[in-house]
Amino acid sequence: MSDRDGGGPCAHCAQMEAELAAARREIARLQERVRRLEQVIQRVQAACQQARDEFGQVLAQKSGVPPGNWAYARGGYTVATRIQAMFR
Repeated sequence: MSDRDGGGPCAHCAQMEAELAAARREIARLQERVRRLEQVIQRVQAACQQARDEFGQVLAQKSGVPPGNWAYARGGYTVATRIQAMFR
């Protein structure tokens, strides 16, 4: 469709093109947001794995760990495990 003077697109087409351009910008913005969220999830998973590894070393010791430290490590290990499970 073209406008009555024959020069350019009709008003309806121009409006549709503007809406399409806006939708494309919104999609690009949301794709970037998804990418950033995926990076955050990866960092959280890595931090949880690191915590599990460190707390696991304490929990693997059969002696020499004060009861308070062992309980702290057990709690940290459990929390890290649950957080990791949420992102799987």
